[in-house]
Amino acid sequence: MGTWGSGAFENDAAADLVADLAEGGLDLAALRRDTETPGQLDAGTASELLALVELAAAGLEGRPSPVEGVDVRAFAASLGDDDRRWLHEQGVRATSGPEGSELFGLWDEADELEQWLVPALEAVEVVDPDRAPVVSQDGDALPDGGRTGTEGWPDAAGATGDAPPAPLAAEHRDAAESPGTTSPVASAPQGGAGRSGTGGGPSRAVLWWSLAGVALVVAVVVLVVVGGRS
Repeated sequence: MGTWGSGAFENDAAADLVADLAEGGLDLAALRRDTETPGQLDAGTASELLALVELAAAGLEGRPSPVEGVDVRAFAASLGDDDRRWLHEQGVRATSGPEGSELFGLWDEADELEQWLVPALEAVEVVDPDRAPVVSQDGDALPDGGRTGTEGWPDAAGATGDAPPAPLAAEHRDAAESPGTTSPVASAPQGGAGRSGTGGGPSRAVLWWSLAGVALVVAVVVLVVVGGRS
């Protein structure tokens, strides 16, 4: 089997499978029969299985097709529960170790196991039929398993992890989006949202000036009274 890279489609077996699928001639039943024999999967069969796993994963997650000529969403939708469970089980078999997969052993011997294995395992996880799908309101699978850019919210199973970051207040957001303006949050002086001193109270300088003003008024009054009596 010719191989020119560690990607799921960078080998002859996967290329032939993609061509058959694009032309509508894929015999999935025949591939299933090839996996019925217990023991080690041969490298060609394992490569075909992992190519199918990658295509199904892309369709389930709503991602673009990694190959030309294949509608991955239609392919994923065509898989029944039994097909998807079989595909997941064989994907696990192909990536579990050299005992179950000749392909695993070949990549291990080539010292490129990690480059091949990591993306393969990610795709195998996606096709797990026990993994609840995350879908949008129109029924389509969300890209990247439903992630929104904030790690852990929501996760691929639809469970909510960390809360999303709180949006800016409307006036702050408008200021931040307007060119040449500064957000009030950024422009507020340090130490009490614009108030000087510790804990937001008046500063010592203000207190001293207030006392000095009172003393000056008192002195003027005394001078006036004393001058009036003279």
